[in-house]
Amino acid sequence: MKHLVNTQLFGGFIMPDELNEILDLDNCESFSESNLDRIYKSLETINDLVLIDQDYDSMQVIEGGFSFQCISYALKDIEELTANKPNFFVETVRLFKLNQYLNLEEILKNKKTQTAA
Repeated sequence: MKHLVNTQLFGGFIMPDELNEILDLDNCESFSESNLDRIYKSLETINDLVLIDQDYDSMQVIEGGFSFQCISYALKDIEELTANKPNFFVETVRLFKLNQYLNLEEILKNKKTQTAA
């Protein structure tokens, strides 16, 4: 097992290439510096608690204390901060293989309903 996110560093926080492309850091007028810092910190938190296997096809949460609560809080923070870029949240779930624990189809359906309203 290894940590998945270790490809790029921005401002001291870890940002995977896949998410960097979606967030488009070169054109991020909609995100304040503090919001970007919070996004990075949330990704870093998830990365510290989740291990992905060598083939990137399964994940394992590092057990201990409040791991799932921390991951849940980090995801909620990312979802709120990137509300105008819902694909960022979805790709975060996919990147960390959290769809094993979260029903991604249901999340996507809820997001479509919220967007339509």
